[in-house]
Amino acid sequence: MAAFRANGWIDNNGIANSLTKKLEHGNLQAFLNEVKAQNGKHINAEAAGYLLRDAQLLLNILRKIRDVKEREHDIFHHNRLGSYETGV
Repeated sequence: MAAFRANGWIDNNGIANSLTKKLEHGNLQAFLNEVKAQNGKHINAEAAGYLLRDAQLLLNILRKIRDVKEREHDIFHHNRLGSYETGV
């Protein structure tokens, strides 16, 4: 956020700080919501576009990772249960 603030693309220290805190706490959905709400107000439209694009990409990656972990978990438990049932 510091670069966006320094370039004047975010014109409010409170907004920049709020966005930074959301990222530090991993709250990407709240970050996206705030950027959308401030787009064209305290956040330059071009900067908002970059922030929204990058945050959405990261959110999509994290969702895919979560989905893979859930599938691995399901496979692991299915295989464990199968081995108990067959005595293997």
